[in-house]
Amino acid sequence: MHKLFMRFGLLAALSVLGFGILTTHANARPGNAAAVSSANFAPSPRPDLAGRLYIDVNNAVYLVDPDGYLRWVPDPQTYGNLYGNHWNVTSEAFITNNIALGTPLTSGAALVQRGSTGYISIVTNGVVRHIVDPQTFTQYGFDWGAVVTIPPVVYDLLTTGPPWT
Repeated sequence: MHKLFMRFGLLAALSVLGFGILTTHANARPGNAAAVSSANFAPSPRPDLAGRLYIDVNNAVYLVDPDGYLRWVPDPQTYGNLYGNHWNVTSEAFITNNIALGTPLTSGAALVQRGSTGYISIVTNGVVRHIVDPQTFTQYGFDWGAVVTIPPVVYDLLTTGPPWT
């Protein structure tokens, strides 16, 4: 094993020896079948980490949603729609190995307000989810300046999902 370790490193040596170490494809993203493979381990949701943002070794940014799933933020526009120019992201190389992957956010996901005095919600994947209170909005690090007001008639056409808690 010593020669194997010197040549390939500890993780590779353990994988070669059949210890079932997780592997992540270099271009893995949520929804990509190659994202995570392992015979012995499946990451779990982590609702205790809801609101955190992570960046992995591939510079992919992930949000932990209220249910504890990692949701890939697909592009800078979407990041800006939610967080403005604030950058409060934790670097975590193997985050996709440690927290269950959820559906990626839609490119262009946004924070919207129903009319000038209505609910503030997050819209992604064709679903609007009401953010329950200002504390939750702040917990997720959302940017108040990024909220877009839309007419109630448009808001009411969207599919309503569970509250964003």
